[in-house]
Amino acid sequence: MACDAYTLLLMMEDHGIKTDNVLIGLSYSAFVEPRPRQVFCLGDYLREQDPKAFNDMLPHLKQNQFEYITGFKFAEEKTLDKLIYSIPVMKYKEVIPAYWEQKKAGTDLLGDPRAWN
Repeated sequence: MACDAYTLLLMMEDHGIKTDNVLIGLSYSAFVEPRPRQVFCLGDYLREQDPKAFNDMLPHLKQNQFEYITGFKFAEEKTLDKLIYSIPVMKYKEVIPAYWEQKKAGTDLLGDPRAWN
């Protein structure tokens, strides 16, 4: 969705990644289908990157079962996420087994399993 692409562009900008040559594919049906829009917006990432855009999107997010957490609960979840993400074994817990399965099969299609950033 457009808001996901927007959020990713903001995140890339924060990491110093140029976005001059980025191509974004949006489907026309996302804008014209007569039902509640499917919005994802990478949830809390948009909340951090652009609070005004997040507040504009919040009614649509809630319509699509986005859980809007505030206060202590939000701070606790953010802290746990950062802590868990800082531990490599937890960070790569899904990628490493997939890598070894492919190695066992004699292929390396997955490539280097480390995160690009």
